[in-house]
Amino acid sequence: MKSILLALIILLRALLRNPLLLFGRLITNKHLETILVAEVHAFNPTIRVIIEAGFYDLADTKELRRYFPEARIISLEPNPHLFEEAAKNEICGLDLLMNALVESSKDCKLIEFNYQKYSGSSSLLKPLDRKIFPKIQIKDKLLVQGISIRNIMDKFDLSEIGLLWLDLQGYEINILKDIFQCGIFPTLILCEVSIIPIYKGGGSYHEIDKLMRSRGYTPRITRIPILSGNVLYENKNV
Repeated sequence: MKSILLALIILLRALLRNPLLLFGRLITNKHLETILVAEVHAFNPTIRVIIEAGFYDLADTKELRRYFPEARIISLEPNPHLFEEAAKNEICGLDLLMNALVESSKDCKLIEFNYQKYSGSSSLLKPLDRKIFPKIQIKDKLLVQGISIRNIMDKFDLSEIGLLWLDLQGYEINILKDIFQCGIFPTLILCEVSIIPIYKGGGSYHEIDKLMRSRGYTPRITRIPILSGNVLYENKNV
């Protein structure tokens, strides 16, 4: 009964938020939550520094390089199997890091990472046991060295970040809180979000949105068909 009520509430909120996106998702069964790199480029075509946390299959990474050919791109992926496959690709001027992105308090420490061999659902957090998320199956663990955004900036001698691309399976809010506390305010932040937490300790979309707005960020593109999606935030004051 609770699962049915929760599903109805999620659908109602999706209807109020963006009815066209909801109906498009239900009718076509396509994943309409994607924000294209071309759309990000339209907001700021002169981005010079990009940090991409969670590159999975390098599909977005390749688009970032295509649309921002002059930018410095640092891409991270802690899943060893995905990283190994990605390392076989040669993308000009790209820095790949096999690290888990964590907050500064855990910088350079070994961090437990939960993963499935070639799954995009791997996370620093453990998935919640919910019937509504049956596809998330994570069985393996390993230790990877943590690295923070501040550490990355120091490592590559970066003074600012034009675009921070976060696809961290629930861990996004932890990174956002950390960089703001450290005084780091990227011009654009693309963040994966979920209406309700999917992972233990993960933040909801509403928590992330409240945090972003409190730090001067405005949502420019919001794509959340039903339960999860992506939001592009911009801060014109940096």
